[in-house]
Amino acid sequence: MCFGTREEKHSEGPRRHHGPTYQPSLSQSLPPPQGYFAPGGPDHGHAPPVPVNDTNEKILRFMAKHSIPLQDGLDNVTNVLQWVNNTLLVKDNEIAVIKRSAREDVDRITRERYAVSQERDRFKALYERDSAALADCEEALYQAKTENQHLHQTIADMEWTHTDTLAKNEKRYQKSMDEQDTKHDDAVKKLRLEIDDLKERIGEYTSQDDAVISDEAFRTSLLSLSQQLLKLVDYIPRPLQQQQDTRGWSRFVRSVCWTHLLHGFYQYPAGFGIFGDEGEAHRILSHFSDAIRVQAADDPDNSILSNQQKAKMNEGRGFLFERILEDFRLNNSNDEKAFTSYFRQNINRVTEGLVRALQQGSGQKLDPQVNKRIWTVVRDAGVLALQMGTQRSRVMLVACARGDIVQLKHIFEDETGHSEEVKVIVDMMTQPGLMRIGDGKEDLTREQVIQKGKIIPLKTGD
Repeated sequence: MCFGTREEKHSEGPRRHHGPTYQPSLSQSLPPPQGYFAPGGPDHGHAPPVPVNDTNEKILRFMAKHSIPLQDGLDNVTNVLQWVNNTLLVKDNEIAVIKRSAREDVDRITRERYAVSQERDRFKALYERDSAALADCEEALYQAKTENQHLHQTIADMEWTHTDTLAKNEKRYQKSMDEQDTKHDDAVKKLRLEIDDLKERIGEYTSQDDAVISDEAFRTSLLSLSQQLLKLVDYIPRPLQQQQDTRGWSRFVRSVCWTHLLHGFYQYPAGFGIFGDEGEAHRILSHFSDAIRVQAADDPDNSILSNQQKAKMNEGRGFLFERILEDFRLNNSNDEKAFTSYFRQNINRVTEGLVRALQQGSGQKLDPQVNKRIWTVVRDAGVLALQMGTQRSRVMLVACARGDIVQLKHIFEDETGHSEEVKVIVDMMTQPGLMRIGDGKEDLTREQVIQKGKIIPLKTGD
C-alpha cells in the first residue's frame, strides 16, 4: 500500500513515484550564498528547493477514498493503521474459511473417488461374470443351432413322409366318403318323407307350454322404452319457466309419459290392460281377467281355484295374447282379427291423450313429426304389455304415484343418487319397476325383481 498515489493516474499509465515537491524560497532577507553557490557558480542565481511535507494530505485523501471514519482520540495515521489491521483480519478469516471449505471439498472428492473406485471394482466383477455367462450362452447357442439343423432335416423327412401318407389316405377316404354320401342321401330322403308325414299330422297336437320370454329380454325392452322417452324429451318444447332447469323438465316429461302409458296399457295385470279400461274388448275379457287373479279380494285364503286350475287358465291366457301379438306383427289390416283391431285402436287413443298432455305441459302445439315419435313410443309400450300377457308367469310393471311411501333398494331406486336403504315419499316416478311372480304352473307366489324402477323423492320440508 502506497500513500499519496492517485487512482486516476494509476489507471491511466504506469505507476510513478511521487516524492516530496519543492518550491522556491520566499525569504529575501537571507544573505547571498557564498563559495560554491556564489554568483557565477553552477547554481548561480537559484536557491535550493525546500521539501514540502504532504503526508497528512495523502492520508486524508486515502481515508476519503476508502470511507475510513475518523475515531475520536486517534490521529490519522493510527486510525488508518487500525483500519488496515481490521481489514487484514477480515481477509485472514475469509481465507481461513476458504481453506476449510477447500479441505472439506478435498475430503469429499477423496470419498467420492473411493466410492467410484469401489463401484468400478463391482462393475468390473459384474462384467467378468457377464462375460463368462455370455461365453456359456454362445456355446449353448452354437449347440442349439446344431440341434436345430438336425431338427430341420428331421422335419423335412417327416413332411415328405406325411405328404405321401396323406395322398394315400385321401384316396382311401374319398372312396369311403362317396359311399357315406350315398348312404346319407338315402337316409335324408327317408327322413324327409317322415317329416312330411309328421307335418300333415302336426295340426292334431297343441303346445303344452307357452313360449317363455327371458328376464333379460324383458329388461332390455323396458330400458329401450326408457331410452326412447329420454330422446323424446329433446323434441318437446320447454315453457319459459323451464328454460334453465333442463334436468327437471326431463323428469317431468318422463313422469307424464309413464303416467299415460301405465293407465293406457297396464291398469290391469297379466296383459289385460292392452285394451284400456273401456270398450268392447275390455268387457269381453273382464270376467277372464278376474278369474285368473292370483288372489281374489273376496278369497283371502286363495281357495276358490286350485293351482292346477290357475295353471290351465294361465296357459289359455298366454295362448290368447300370443295369437294377438302374432296377428299384430303381421300388420295385415285387410285380415286383422277383432282383438288386434281393438289393441290398435287403444294405441291410437293413448297416443292422442299423451299428445294432449305434452302440449298442455309445453304450452304449444307439437310438430307432426314429434307426434309420430310419440306414437312409436306408445306402440312399443303396448307391445311390451302384450308380451307380458303371453307368459304363464305373471310379469308386471310396479308403479307408484306422488305421495306414496316406498322402500329404496327393493324395487325402486333414487334417480338423484340417494343410495341408502330407507323409506322415502315419492315426488314423481320416472321409470316403473319390472317384476316376475312365479312361473304360472307350480309356483304362483315367488317374486323376482327384473329391473328396478326410478323415482324422485320429495325433499325434506316439501
